[in-house]
Amino acid sequence: MSLIILLALVASSSPSYVPPYYEGQPTFAAVASLDPPDFRGEDVYRIEFNLDAKVEMPQDGFIHRSWEDFQKFDHLLTTHLMNFGLQFPSEPTTENLDAYMKRVMEHSNIINSNVFHDFLGINWSGKDLKFMQSLAEFMKVVIPPLYRAPDFAPEPPVFTDEADCISAEETPFEVYAYLMGFRSQTSLQEFNEWFQAFLSTYPAFTGLEDDSDVQPEGVSVMIPPHFNQTFVHFLPGGYLNGQTVRISFLGKSKFNFLDETRIKEYLTMLYGDKNPKRILDIGTGPGFSAFVLAEMFPEAEIIAVDLAAPYIRMARKWQELRNITNIQFYHANAEDLSWLESESFDLINYAYVLHEIA
Repeated sequence: MSLIILLALVASSSPSYVPPYYEGQPTFAAVASLDPPDFRGEDVYRIEFNLDAKVEMPQDGFIHRSWEDFQKFDHLLTTHLMNFGLQFPSEPTTENLDAYMKRVMEHSNIINSNVFHDFLGINWSGKDLKFMQSLAEFMKVVIPPLYRAPDFAPEPPVFTDEADCISAEETPFEVYAYLMGFRSQTSLQEFNEWFQAFLSTYPAFTGLEDDSDVQPEGVSVMIPPHFNQTFVHFLPGGYLNGQTVRISFLGKSKFNFLDETRIKEYLTMLYGDKNPKRILDIGTGPGFSAFVLAEMFPEAEIIAVDLAAPYIRMARKWQELRNITNIQFYHANAEDLSWLESESFDLINYAYVLHEIA
């Protein structure tokens, strides 16, 4: 049974799982069990480990690896001249792989290596990578020798609740997914298939079939045929796919125009001395600019619209979590705002739109 099916069965009762960041020196590792297939549809073995870690860090954890992952790990040990007497098993069983792991743990040079740490999903968070915040940071993203990516993906999160998609910190796996997206030019199709399989585990921020739950009362929205003709940033299904909401939301730590602190600095420079009473935010996406405007001008009414209904649902839920009351989020097409009073806004913002059409 695949992880996708499992999620559908247990979402109503199981909490989300957000893997912690592990940092420390491995002192024990064992293959404990064969678990259900992961998001790739591959059978995975649960490796449990103990760490010599700082007091505030987890002292033990687990990672899931497939038979193919074990084969890749053994091959990397060979290429790094560390594979001596490990006797890689010919058949994939829990017992065989556990015996192999015990032999691995007898070699201090392996235990101390990046290859082994990557295999256990430890000692890499990607938090120091700033992506598009400067040219120097962007060079680290696209030029692999400037910044080391792990040889194996960290443990993926499992979200069964939409609120968790908003409140949970970005996991090392999600940073890894972003980084691999930038570095997959020569294997784009393979990455897209892997990426789509993972995104399909995210909640979809669904609502009524006609999306009337997030539209202005009595107003229907026609999606222009060109809107999803090209999937922006290779997001599977584009912005109309609600399972892309969290990965777009996580862009806040990577792109200056999604960083609320930077948005506020710029808007304050332009309009800090103004006193708008009604503001329109077009192409609000997850709502970054709308929230900034709402906090800058607490007496103003903010109307925020976007063509992607799932993103509006996410923004409304985030609004509840932030307890901000002066924003109205709507699924709407900015090419037809006849449902609004004409000439009724003191300020109109559409920076996010300009980014996407540039």
